[in-house]
Amino acid sequence: MTEKMKEIMEYLQECNNFFLATVEDGKPFVRPISVLCEHDNKIYFISSNHKLVYNQIKENGNVEICGMNTHGSWVRINGKVVEDESREARIALMDSDIDVISSVYSKEDDIMPAFYFESGTVRLCSAKGENKVIEL
Repeated sequence: MTEKMKEIMEYLQECNNFFLATVEDGKPFVRPISVLCEHDNKIYFISSNHKLVYNQIKENGNVEICGMNTHGSWVRINGKVVEDESREARIALMDSDIDVISSVYSKEDDIMPAFYFESGTVRLCSAKGENKVIEL
């Protein structure tokens, strides 16, 4: 893992909840997500191919994820995501938060697609106005 990815992941681990924004009919569509992880030096998240979010991402891979920590700082990750159909990606996601994911999915599920940021920007922001931008 690179130093910049370590910094991003440390920041993400301080956040309790995340929200994923996609586009539906040209308008923003936001929902909570619970699992983000690093795999192959990329930021990954999961969904279900039975959900509207899956179709939205397949139609338009430009998304944004936002999370906030208990110190009042937040992170925004926006960019282009693509699907990773590999079993290794699903395992990495499951291992990152086994309690939450295993209650819904299994490592062998074909309904649990993994997505990763192919490109994008991470913004680490504080209420004090201290902001850092990291290109993915």
